[in-house]
Amino acid sequence: MAIRDRNGQQRRVDMLKCNNCGKQFAIRGVKIRTEQWGEWTVSYFACPHCGKQYNVGTTDEAQRELLRQIREANHKIKVGKEKHFTAKTLKKYAEARNAAQELAKNRNKWMEDVGNRLLAGEPLEEVLAGAGMEGPQDEQR
Repeated sequence: MAIRDRNGQQRRVDMLKCNNCGKQFAIRGVKIRTEQWGEWTVSYFACPHCGKQYNVGTTDEAQRELLRQIREANHKIKVGKEKHFTAKTLKKYAEARNAAQELAKNRNKWMEDVGNRLLAGEPLEEVLAGAGMEGPQDEQR
C-alpha cells in the first residue's frame, strides 16, 4: 500500500500504527469493508486491535459519474491513438477527461470529510446539512 507522508510524498508501507490505540498492524491482513448510506458509499479498514475505522474512499453518484467520464475519455484517447484519430479529436477527449478529473479532485477533500463523519456515526442528514451540499457537488451539475 502507498500512502502520502507529511511532505506529500508517496511511500510504500507494510505496517501501520493506529492513531487511536498506538498499536502497529500489517496492512496486508486488513480487510477493506464498504458501508452504504443511500447513494453514498464509504470504503474503509479498521484497526484489528481497537476497531478504529480509517476511510479509504468515499463516493456518491455524482463522484461515480465523474469517474465513469474519466474512464470513458481515457478509453477514447487510447482507441483514438490506435486508430490514428486527428489531433483535434484527441485534444477534445483529453479536455473532457481533464475537466472531469479537476471536478473529481476538487470534491475529494469534501468527500473524505463526509465519509469520516458517516463512519463516526453521524446521521446522513446531519452530515449533508453540515457538509455544504451546495458546494462542490453543485459545481458539476
